[in-house]
Amino acid sequence: QMGVFVVGLSLAWFLLILLDRSSQVRWRRQLGLLLLVLAVALLASAVLLVPLAEALPYLNRTELTPDEAGIFSLSWANLLTAFIPTYGGEPEQLIYLGLPIALMAILGIVLDRDRHAWFLVVVVILTVLFALGTYGPLFPLLIRLVPGLSWLRVPPRSWLLVAFCLALLAGRGLDALTLPQLGHAARRQITMIGLAATTVALSLAAGLLLLHQPAPPAVWSMAVLAALMVAMLLLRTRTSLRPGAVTIVMLLLATVDLGLVRIAWTQMLAPEAAFAWGAEAAEYLAEQPGRFRSYSPSYSLPQHTAMEYGLELADGIDPIQLAHYADFLASAGGYEAAGYSPTLPPVLGDTSAQPDAARLGLLNVGHVVASHPIEAEGLIFQERLGDSYVYSNTQSLPRAFLIPQSDPPTGSDVRLRFPIEYEPIQIAAYTPNRIAIRADLEEPGLLVLSEVWYPGWSARANDEELPIQRVEGTLRGIRLEPGSYTVEFDYSPWTVWVGLAVSACAAVALLAYAGYRIWRRS
Repeated sequence: QMGVFVVGLSLAWFLLILLDRSSQVRWRRQLGLLLLVLAVALLASAVLLVPLAEALPYLNRTELTPDEAGIFSLSWANLLTAFIPTYGGEPEQLIYLGLPIALMAILGIVLDRDRHAWFLVVVVILTVLFALGTYGPLFPLLIRLVPGLSWLRVPPRSWLLVAFCLALLAGRGLDALTLPQLGHAARRQITMIGLAATTVALSLAAGLLLLHQPAPPAVWSMAVLAALMVAMLLLRTRTSLRPGAVTIVMLLLATVDLGLVRIAWTQMLAPEAAFAWGAEAAEYLAEQPGRFRSYSPSYSLPQHTAMEYGLELADGIDPIQLAHYADFLASAGGYEAAGYSPTLPPVLGDTSAQPDAARLGLLNVGHVVASHPIEAEGLIFQERLGDSYVYSNTQSLPRAFLIPQSDPPTGSDVRLRFPIEYEPIQIAAYTPNRIAIRADLEEPGLLVLSEVWYPGWSARANDEELPIQRVEGTLRGIRLEPGSYTVEFDYSPWTVWVGLAVSACAAVALLAYAGYRIWRRS
């Protein structure tokens, strides 16, 4: 997502540079170079773009509504927090720039006005309008006009461009402020800007003081920063203060200002404290026999703790989700799949959800951990560990199992009959890209692997390739006749290899071109 914003800014800057070219021939040459750069960038990114194109039809992120894409949009009132420090809240809406940065950026616009400065100003204005999301006019319009833009959730993430452009403008302002000689007009402008900034800062601080008691820390930080900044500007314009001292003080003010906000927003934890979240339940589950997954409707088993204890989860946080898995987990978790959410389940700690033990069992969920009591058929209470209730799933199925079927189902999506009569089978090898299973069948059957169906997987039984069927729309299955088999599931998608080959060719071409240029110069 950030890459898209950076590419957009880079293209706009390149076009601005082209407009500065007076020669039409050179202009055409530079435009051709731009198109070449874009082509090379796409080819070099093929190793990511080609597999992404394969995944898109299966992702639920491609169906975002404007409201879902515009989550955490900045309100007009939120824009004040670009200059008023906040010490907590929603991280996606953290847009604080700092008073010193804003002041130096204004100086950069006023004292060093040219086409490049105004370009940065326009980028800032357009980005602010975009970051307003559903509260502004630009985001809803672009969502309708630009295909795929809705995949880029959370409009305030574009604030990266505002921070970048203001940093450039602030650098220009600091350069202008520290020139060896300041003219009379420049001194007057600096003084007026300093006084105006101080007036605004003190007014905002006074407003906060009147609205909030006790006074928030932002009141005092704004007042102190305003006083120090105007003092520095007046010393620069009224005395012979050395430019180097001005640079050091302004940079220190900006660093302290942003550093205080950073400290307020950041909580540093020792590893022991970080992995203490859910540790009691995780330790208990790690001692249970067999291969199984765990499910928590309340995120009582955070992913980092589960990984530390070698546990596998059916839930969690992942912004890139397969739609068929999200829908299946909704039916298994007993909640309504309403729109997109980066968390599964989307509402953590929903006490109204009624888990379906049988469908959770299809996912090889052997235990459920929740922050609240659960009453559901098939879930047996085991322990209360800390704030977590641990349940065992009596209807859990193995990671791989065999369903005898004298009348094999037709179609690409197999639906099962509950309760499921099955036979466990042996897993010989289990890695992310290869799973090997040994099975002995006395009658025809369906081998079901409790892993998510996805293109790129192939199945071979005794070296004979077999088609993989979707089971309940989500899992993998293959039809087997009576006999003894070694079944291998391998993940080797052609899209990855094609993308890798294209990117490798692009890299070789770039290296060859660079070598040729070096040889020509020598």
